[in-house]
Parts: sequence; structure tokens; C-alpha cells
Amino acid sequence: DGYIQYAHDTRYLRFATAGTERVRIHSNGVLSAANGIALGVGTANTASNVLDDYEEGTWTPVYEGSSSNPTITYDGFTNGTYNKIGNMVFARGYIRTDATSGGSGGLKLAGFPFNFASGAYTATILTTSTFGWSTQPAFTLNDSNADTVNLYDASGNGLTTSNLTNAANKNVISFLAVYQV
Repeated sequence: DGYIQYAHDTRYLRFATAGTERVRIHSNGVLSAANGIALGVGTANTASNVLDDYEEGTWTPVYEGSSSNPTITYDGFTNGTYNKIGNMVFARGYIRTDATSGGSGGLKLAGFPFNFASGAYTATILTTSTFGWSTQPAFTLNDSNADTVNLYDASGNGLTTSNLTNAANKNVISFLAVYQV
């Protein structure tokens, strides 16, 4: 039922148990394991030590209003990148606006690549730079089972869409979020 086979036409090596391919080494040296890789457990298959998910990519952070979304022109520097390792997400982002209007309600930073886990305040979000605001955001609190965080000033007051400054190169926030999904 088990075998090791080299495929000459596509140049990969595969390993199988119980008649099913489990591991493949591709011609470029990348190893693919169908059900994850057990780390730090020797030859044991301990579920809590199995790395079974890794992903990296880009995303676009945006501002939203809790009641209605503002109309915003973002400049070309607005961007986000992320890494997901197991159930942990490391998301980095930068937003800068050129024009804003309308919207209502609490101001949210939105569009994170994965929803935050159940239970509010489960994320750690470090804002590394903010400028160009009528009232500077000082800290954030995430929403449960959503891809949004609420922005607050240094006194703990929630920012609203009216705190957005309608001018070029404004409403800048640079941040790092670490959270479970």
C-alpha cells in the first residue's frame, strides 16, 4: 500500500501510505504535505504541533462608517500585506487619503484579510504612525467575527467619520495587527 515514486516526465518525487499520496517534493525543491507537518514531536503525530496552513498575500485596508460608509479617494500608497501561519494572522497596512466626504457613525478600519475571532478585543493592533487628522487615532478595538476595528482617540472617545480630513495626503495610519482566526 505504500510507495515512493519518481515521476520522470514532471520531475517530482512522491511518497504514499495506504495507497494515497501524502508528500511530494517538486522539481524546484518545494515540499508539499497534504495534511500538514508535525513540528518538534519527533515521529509522533501530535495534532497540536501540526502546521497545516500557511498563506501570504496582499489586501486593501479601507475606512468605513458604522452607519454609512464615507466616499473616499485613497492615494496610491494605500496597501496591505499579510502572513497567515496556522490560525495566526500578521497583517500590515498603510492608508492615506486624498479626498473624503459623507458617511456617518463610528469610524472603522476595515478590510482585514480574515475576520477576527469570536469575542471582541481579541487582536493586538499597533499603530506605528498617524498624521493628517483633525483628531489623531490613538488605539483600536476589533469587532467580533468581523474584519473591522474601531478607532479611538487618546481620551477613549470613539472617532467618527466626521474626524476624517478632506484634503490630499491626510488620514494616514500605518499599523500592524496580530490576531487569531
